[in-house]
Amino acid sequence: MDIIYDYVPAIRERLLEMEDLRDDAYQLESSFKERLHYLKRLESQKYVALCAHYQNELVAGCYVSDQFSALYIQQLFVGYNWQGKHYHFGKLLLLETLRRRDELEQYFKKEFWRSQLVAYDERSKKLYENVGYVPLYGKGNIMVKKLTREVF
Repeated sequence: MDIIYDYVPAIRERLLEMEDLRDDAYQLESSFKERLHYLKRLESQKYVALCAHYQNELVAGCYVSDQFSALYIQQLFVGYNWQGKHYHFGKLLLLETLRRRDELEQYFKKEFWRSQLVAYDERSKKLYENVGYVPLYGKGNIMVKKLTREVF
């Protein structure tokens, strides 16, 4: 399966495509305020956006920051029509994001020894556990993963 991963440049048109995909993934229409929240952080480059294309279609996105001294996954989303189809675009994009740790450390000018994210439901929690995240303090929906220099 040929998936192309790339960083999304901080250009409003491209970022709006990502926001459209995020709305589609969650089957909602984000409020202007919520979209502005992400757009401001992406345009100011406080967040980095990565995307996955399959068959020339944007299928998944990930927003990353350096929050809480961690490689923080702000958002991970897969287009609605691509969810549950056994392509695993979300998992693959998350793994690709973690593989790019060195590049992201250079970008944020920090060393990351853990990644952190929030699991909003049981399905996402299982996905995150499958790639090595565990609940912070052993419970709850905030999850962490120790990062090593091993290639996986």
